[in-house]
Amino acid sequence: DGMGGHAAGEIASQETVRLVQASLHRQRAVLSDYINSATFELRTQVLRLVEGAVQEACAHVYAMGQSDPIKKGMGTTIAMLLTLGEAAVIAHAGDSRVYLIRDHQAHQLTEDHSLVWHMLKTGRLTREEAVHWPYSNVITRSVGTKPTVQAETLFVECMAHDRFLLCSDGFHNYLTCEEELAQMSARLSLEGLVTSCITLANAGGGGDNVTVVAVQVDAVQRTGGEAGVSVTRKVEALKRIRLFSLCDTHELVKVLNIVHVRSYEPGEVLIAEDTVGDDFFILVSGKVEVVRGGQLLITLSPGAPFGETTLLEPATPSAPGR
Repeated sequence: DGMGGHAAGEIASQETVRLVQASLHRQRAVLSDYINSATFELRTQVLRLVEGAVQEACAHVYAMGQSDPIKKGMGTTIAMLLTLGEAAVIAHAGDSRVYLIRDHQAHQLTEDHSLVWHMLKTGRLTREEAVHWPYSNVITRSVGTKPTVQAETLFVECMAHDRFLLCSDGFHNYLTCEEELAQMSARLSLEGLVTSCITLANAGGGGDNVTVVAVQVDAVQRTGGEAGVSVTRKVEALKRIRLFSLCDTHELVKVLNIVHVRSYEPGEVLIAEDTVGDDFFILVSGKVEVVRGGQLLITLSPGAPFGETTLLEPATPSAPGR
């Protein structure tokens, strides 16, 4: 969603799309590696590639604006989705959004980089006040208005029948609630959903350009290793823990971004007594025995968390786990 007079916003948005696509195309070997072997290390590398692609586009668009007085100050928001087999990577800057529609519920996965969103989050404005707030169109991050941008990235493990909706504020400003989007999606084809979103915005006044892109995941076939444990099992394991029990889907997706699966052989030691650790474990399957001095203290079952103290502050465990 470009910004800037004399069609400069349109140039900024077009150049950003072109440059991000070209940058990721150059790194297609790494992307293919992740699809073939979905490891935590490759996931981290892919996220860095996406961040780099957005930064590269930002620097280029900024340079274009500096070299031409007519285009000076031009920029664009970005909301992108990169699909990688059973996973997707999101990057965004500005107030364009990405929604996830899963199990007949819609979830906003991105948080607007805008002044009004900041005021809402800090409790300085109510949603009713925000509708008529005079600075509601001020965004705090964009591609090209400065030499660099702090783009946010998010890794999402997909499930069959997931739908992603990418949109500009020309649509979501007219969306009353996420439930409305979920209801539309439940009764419409992918093409019908896009058409209905545009119709809804225009019927509401159509005060801005409307961009809506929808993507559907038809099937997911997980391999072994990192991708071998389903999203449902991971989410269920998290929700059993009080720390995460009240998290919404957006927050759980963020938690899963720093979670990776480890497999251990029977009898292998996970945490050794009298060693400093910094890992927090959640047992998805199998069992863990906690012993001290050769004596069994407790046997942990699936869903049990352990090592949570070292998550907050490195500490020496009083008993090993295996």
